[in-house]
Amino acid sequence: MALSWWDKAEFDAKIPEAEAVCRISNREEDQVITIGTTKIQGTMTQVDPEFFEVFPIYPLLEGSLEEYGLKGHCLVSESFARKHFTGSPIGKQLSMENYFAGEETFTVCGVYKDFVGTMMPSSDILFNPQQWFFHRGNKSVLQMLLVVVLLLLISAIFNYINLNLALSGKRAKEMATRRLLGAPQGAIVCKYIGESILFTAVCFALALLLAWALLPMMNELLLLNVTTDTGNTWMYIPVKMALRLVELFMILSVLIALLGLLAMSAYYSGENTKGIAVRKVFGSDVSRETWRTVKDYMVLVGIAVVIGIPVAVWMAGRYLSRYAYRIDGYWWIFVLAAVIAVAIAFGSVLWQTLKAAKTNPAIELKKE
Repeated sequence: MALSWWDKAEFDAKIPEAEAVCRISNREEDQVITIGTTKIQGTMTQVDPEFFEVFPIYPLLEGSLEEYGLKGHCLVSESFARKHFTGSPIGKQLSMENYFAGEETFTVCGVYKDFVGTMMPSSDILFNPQQWFFHRGNKSVLQMLLVVVLLLLISAIFNYINLNLALSGKRAKEMATRRLLGAPQGAIVCKYIGESILFTAVCFALALLLAWALLPMMNELLLLNVTTDTGNTWMYIPVKMALRLVELFMILSVLIALLGLLAMSAYYSGENTKGIAVRKVFGSDVSRETWRTVKDYMVLVGIAVVIGIPVAVWMAGRYLSRYAYRIDGYWWIFVLAAVIAVAIAFGSVLWQTLKAAKTNPAIELKKE
């Protein structure tokens, strides 16, 4: 009977008549195995402990299946043990690369008879899938997503600060007016702190409602049909799910970055409005003032790009170094990202600056 990787628990629960259920998955390519300081190539298969109960033709020659069910243990074939270990391999260690968690060390807890002349493909090492893939893999994916979410949150916090800075000039005038009308300083401070708390609470409530409303869509996006997968396709399902989540977070981070650029361009243009008006009174024109402001702003953007690209290259290289098979020549991605960021920044500040430069200087200076 063909089962998907996640059907075992449901099979056990709904068909109690089944004495034992076992999942089997072979890696088609060789795996790098480290024993001491020696690196060798070997094959691996993931099987449940019930394998030896379902297929008694494959006996365990040495060791214990009880330890095989524990985390950090594995079984080796008779020929593999004879070739790569001196004496009994029981209690000795080997390490392999996990899909997400990097190199992981395992203790040999048993030796099984070679799969020779049988329907099972030859395998040097047997791993319990519950400990080798699911426990470490899911934890690593969650850690990666946690880092992404925290970075996204930090970006949102900085954007909130930038938006407040962009409005600080107008709020300062408003506070000064309230003071002139007799409002006490403590009341003004409490008013603006209360507004900030209320605004944050409303945004939090809206975010919860939005998350609840989008939950079905997220589940649909992440849902992958695993019941018809064959071979080793199941092993890449969590990778695809993680990548899809990262893509969604990337889109959100780009949108938040756009809001930040708009806020900073509005703040920068607002800070230069008075200077633009004064220079226009002394004979400057719209095009000259626009170019002056945009140029100064783009210098700051250029500095940010020069700092950001090396950091991004270093982080990407560090992340990809954990994989035996990884892409090369991805420098163009960073160039494209820099071009897009510069274009967005240029468009944002140009729009805000044109609005400020086209304002009647007499009206603007009258406000001051």
